[in-house]
Amino acid sequence: MLIHSLKTEYLTNPSAVEEAQPRLGWRLSCEEGETDAVQAAYRILVASSEEILAKDIGDLWDSGLVSCRNTSQIRYAGKSLSPRQDCFWKVQILDGKGNLSPFSEGAGFRMGLMGWQPDFIYYDRPVADSELAPPVAMGRKVSLREKPARATLYITALGVYNFYINGSACEELILAPEWTSYFYRVQYRALDVTDCLNAGENELIALLGNGWYCGMWQHWPPKNHIYGTHPQLAARLEIEYADGSEEIILADESWRATERIPLTFAGIYEGTFTDARIPFPGVSDMALPVKAISHPEISVAAQPNEPIAVSRVIRAKSVTQPKPGVFVADFGENIAGRISLRLFGKAGQKIEIFHNEVLNPDGTVYADNLVAGHFVKDVDRQIVRYICRGDEQGEICRPDFTYMGFRYIEITGLDTAPDTNDLAAEVFGSAVEQTAHFSCSDADVNRLQENILRSSRANLMSVPTDCPQRDERCGYTGDMQFFLPTALHNFDMAAFLKKWFVDLCQDSRLEGGCFADHAPKYGPWGPNIGWGEAGIICPYLAWREYGDVENLRLHFEAIEDHMHYLWRTANPDLTHGPDSCGNGDWLDNGGAASRELIATAYFAYCTELMAEMAHALGKRYREGHYRSLAKKIRHAFHQNFIAPDGSLIGGGVTGYALAFTMDLLPDDADLRRKTADAFAKAVEDSGCRITTGFIGTPRLLPALHIIGRDDLAGRLLMQRECPSWLYPVTVGATTVWERYNGWTEKDGFADSGMNSFNHFAFGAVGDYFFGGILGISLADSDTHTVNIAPAYIAELSHAEGSRRVYDSEVSVAWKRENGSICLDVTVGANLTAKIFFGGKEHICGSGSYTFIEE
Repeated sequence: MLIHSLKTEYLTNPSAVEEAQPRLGWRLSCEEGETDAVQAAYRILVASSEEILAKDIGDLWDSGLVSCRNTSQIRYAGKSLSPRQDCFWKVQILDGKGNLSPFSEGAGFRMGLMGWQPDFIYYDRPVADSELAPPVAMGRKVSLREKPARATLYITALGVYNFYINGSACEELILAPEWTSYFYRVQYRALDVTDCLNAGENELIALLGNGWYCGMWQHWPPKNHIYGTHPQLAARLEIEYADGSEEIILADESWRATERIPLTFAGIYEGTFTDARIPFPGVSDMALPVKAISHPEISVAAQPNEPIAVSRVIRAKSVTQPKPGVFVADFGENIAGRISLRLFGKAGQKIEIFHNEVLNPDGTVYADNLVAGHFVKDVDRQIVRYICRGDEQGEICRPDFTYMGFRYIEITGLDTAPDTNDLAAEVFGSAVEQTAHFSCSDADVNRLQENILRSSRANLMSVPTDCPQRDERCGYTGDMQFFLPTALHNFDMAAFLKKWFVDLCQDSRLEGGCFADHAPKYGPWGPNIGWGEAGIICPYLAWREYGDVENLRLHFEAIEDHMHYLWRTANPDLTHGPDSCGNGDWLDNGGAASRELIATAYFAYCTELMAEMAHALGKRYREGHYRSLAKKIRHAFHQNFIAPDGSLIGGGVTGYALAFTMDLLPDDADLRRKTADAFAKAVEDSGCRITTGFIGTPRLLPALHIIGRDDLAGRLLMQRECPSWLYPVTVGATTVWERYNGWTEKDGFADSGMNSFNHFAFGAVGDYFFGGILGISLADSDTHTVNIAPAYIAELSHAEGSRRVYDSEVSVAWKRENGSICLDVTVGANLTAKIFFGGKEHICGSGSYTFIEE
């Protein structure tokens, strides 16, 4: 077996780890022709230097040979680690046949500052409630006696920041330090800036913007300064010289500031205003004093998740001129990111660039959907304004401290049409790794999968946002709860979720103990069934996927508080609702269940999950309590919502989907069959069109799969008339829409008050691609067992795909050929597969297998 992809706390060679005993992990893959490859034991070496590690010595920790099949969540158990300590490690494994592998390539990590409580500095200009502080630059000069052997910059901000050393950005930072609830915590990064510094004089300059901290956005009604009023900087530059001596430079009141910078305005939602005639300042141009302030109420912690980063750069596909002086560029796909435009303008020439996702009938860029109550229509929305400095060689307009959701840009102020070679779009989002692929015989379904991936990328922006373009862009907890099963198939979400679970479970709790319907929390909203329960369901799903008990342990008290809230607000008969049911089956098309049924279903389901999580944590008393309570709630569900003929009272299609996927039906085979028949009839009566909303739709096809009606699931999936998953694809959508009827040939645009063309919630259908069509599901994490039971839906002639499972990989491909079904399965290293084919169960270790049924 090959050992690779070593990670510490889910990250590759992290530079600031704050866990006292970090968790280590690796991946395994088979060598060519290798079968039944199993890890029987491992040995980890952790050393204080690469030289010591190269001698196969673990002076910090030698685990010895540990009998264990796990390849992740292996907690460091060596000598105590100090802040800023460097650690280097590698691993070897013993396979099931008694063969000891060579050691892997080495990996490393560095401990963080472990409890940094810095002062923050800011320029204290008066800012009225109706105003926003403009971007500001702060800096100082530093004289070094020699070039450092090593230099590390620890940096964060309340707001967003970039940092420059001697005129160059020390690293590309996008929307750093990213969004957290600044009432409670902010993240810092540790940057290696050794190569940026020289012997002698050096200039350190930070550029600060409002970002999420003190900008105007994400509030209903509009409100500035949600967390604060002025962007603030905290920085610690550690210089290490060759002789072992150190020097520390802090951001303090010796720094100076200036507001005379090219970037004169920046808003996450509104956009930017840049006057390129203003030169970027040096420290000598800074004369304004700064103040220092401490924030003991705010925890400053190392960033635990992948940073926001550029994943692709795409060129404009075409440029049109729908009106005199108006140029529209099409980038061919809907994205989240920013433009990079080369301009050849005269000094003082004003350029305006408006971004959005779709076009008006006249070929201009549609704008109406960018207002949903948070902003009035005369406020800037996704606009970049730029005044040229007049460079004959061209100048680059590339906005900072903002991002846009767009496919099209509308440019005014140019004398002639821009060349497509001068128009690029940088696609960015949290740098989660894609770990799966899916394709099939239907081109539209393949495009739907691409759209799901594209919408995922656009809405994983440090937090899972609902959309990247209009005036919400917030971490609605329901959206991620509905979409997470699909996300777990397609991406390595472990580090992303580790960060977001703190936002959700620790920092987004409402009075009474329940979770908010958005995380990070920033407003006064109340409970919302199906949204707040993300705080229970998402950690449970992540634990099932990654075996990360630590997330459960860290957040179990908060999760129990939400569970207690559900119990306290239940009706005397243990049903729930209608109070506090919030959105219900949001954006349904007539198939919603009653709010009482939905709330009771979630109450029962979450109680079952609590029992499982309590078991994982060894909380036997709590497990027993929750199992007993869940049984009573299920009985209440039976009594109140299941009619004698098996139909659901107040059910709708959503009710049936919840009942089957949440296992809410009694153990009565005849009644379950009747309920399944009623479910199938409700789907057929709809003409196999989607009638469910945000709550019901993610569970619709999995529920049909459970009752053995993949024939109906296939018809629903392949429906091309609106409302359906494929209708947007047929009219050229490149992302998943918020509404199935976001635009139709008959009616044009849907309600502009809420109409995003890049929402991942309905992309939750992607769960069925892997769990249904390919039939891949997790079975037993202890034995690393996966089930393979594909649904050979009649509308497809073949399907194939793969996904990461337990740090290995499984791939499935099936096809119909000459009246037969041929199934090919490849099982990765350290996995066992139960393959269900031809009415039989086949238990297979790693290797490739082919099954043919006549």
